[in-house]
Amino acid sequence: MSRTDLPRRILFLTLMLACLLPQIHPPIALLMGAIMGLLVGNPFPKRAAAASKSLLKLSVIGLGFGITASQVASVGLDAALYTAIGITGTFGVGWLLVRLIPQSRITALLITAGTAICGGSAIAALAPAVRAKVHETSIALATVFTLNAIALLIFPPIGHALNLSETQFGVWAAMAIHDTSSVVGACDTYGHQALAVGTIIKLTRALWIVPLAFTAAFVI
Repeated sequence: MSRTDLPRRILFLTLMLACLLPQIHPPIALLMGAIMGLLVGNPFPKRAAAASKSLLKLSVIGLGFGITASQVASVGLDAALYTAIGITGTFGVGWLLVRLIPQSRITALLITAGTAICGGSAIAALAPAVRAKVHETSIALATVFTLNAIALLIFPPIGHALNLSETQFGVWAAMAIHDTSSVVGACDTYGHQALAVGTIIKLTRALWIVPLAFTAAFVI
């Protein structure tokens, strides 16, 4: 380890521990991470990438302990309907945009799947099935992650400006934001009920990854 790495590691660990404080809300943590990445760089790129996957899974499991069976039952049916309509509509818009603005067919499919279903997870699952090239996958991931970051910052203020209830915000965030982590972050900022509703609907959306990847492998 070089001398220049030590300050970066100390700063990284300090910011990571600071994110555990209740005063550091998800949008603030996102800004801290973005500034750290752009100005200083991540001193643990491989370890952070590996840990982030496990942390997201554990976080979703932990959220499940705070959601009651009655909440799942009341939101579940509506969630299936919302996700079916949202995913169908998103793929329709994606198909139309590709016709109007010709781009790489595979890149367009990956971006559409990422925005329709589950962000980076959908792209990662679909890319091998459609034999996507590295640059096509990278463009799709960068596009979706940028939209996620923007949504995490602007959705809660917009929700308050529109005077949305927590249930309304949870539905909106779960349908409009792509990655599970960003949905959870935005809904957690808005309120406990928004978090419960948003998590249930978002996880229902994520289930569509399996049939999408299976179908794409045979169609494309």
